[in-house]
Amino acid sequence: NNSKARAYEDKNKGNQAVSGYQNQGGGLNPSTTSFNPQKYDHVIANSGNVEKEYNLINPPLGQGAFGEVRRAIHKSSNLERAVKIIYKDKSNPEELAKIKDEVSILSKLDHPHILHVYEYFEDNNHLYIVTELCTGGELFDKIIEKKRFTEGEAVQVMEQILSAVVFCHNEGIVHRDLKPENILYASKKPDSIIRVIDFGTSVESRHTRLDEKIGTVSLRLSNFSLTTSPLKSSREAMILSVTCGVLV
Repeated sequence: NNSKARAYEDKNKGNQAVSGYQNQGGGLNPSTTSFNPQKYDHVIANSGNVEKEYNLINPPLGQGAFGEVRRAIHKSSNLERAVKIIYKDKSNPEELAKIKDEVSILSKLDHPHILHVYEYFEDNNHLYIVTELCTGGELFDKIIEKKRFTEGEAVQVMEQILSAVVFCHNEGIVHRDLKPENILYASKKPDSIIRVIDFGTSVESRHTRLDEKIGTVSLRLSNFSLTTSPLKSSREAMILSVTCGVLV
């Protein structure tokens, strides 16, 4: 399986869409009970046992009501990944649809400051979503640890966040829950870049007005009356800048 290993290596080094795995008209269909096992942009869809491709490491990195997250080693490339395991029998149809929506959106977002999804698997009992492994912790924890960022440090972080947000909006996607807890450092290195995560409440809807109150209460400024088409009006730009200003 050397070709797949090379594809993973290319993805890891260059943060570019994996050539050879471009959209073939498939992807995720949130209205059905299972994933459509075709290729969608840079994400590989599979059916069957995830452990044929990955060694799943115990103990879990985290656990919740509907599943768990494990560190994993890709057998062909020896690269580390994170695997989110969803228990179908503990997830209601609404929750499963939400998870599939999130993966569908992330499948379209290949950007250096947005969490990368590499592939997903499905068997009779579980969904497995394979993403990059971010080991540097949350921006929230970094703020608590440092107590105060220098102006230069704040600029460095905000430049990356703005880059990710503008990219999402240009792709017709609104995150709707931007907060320090949903921003991870890729590694523990002092100069680590950040990744925006948790697109569970995000939506894709071009030219549609969003008036729903959603997301974290203290950061809801980003969720009112914002179209997901590229930021053409000064009002939309103002909403984006105020939201990111709250993060600063």
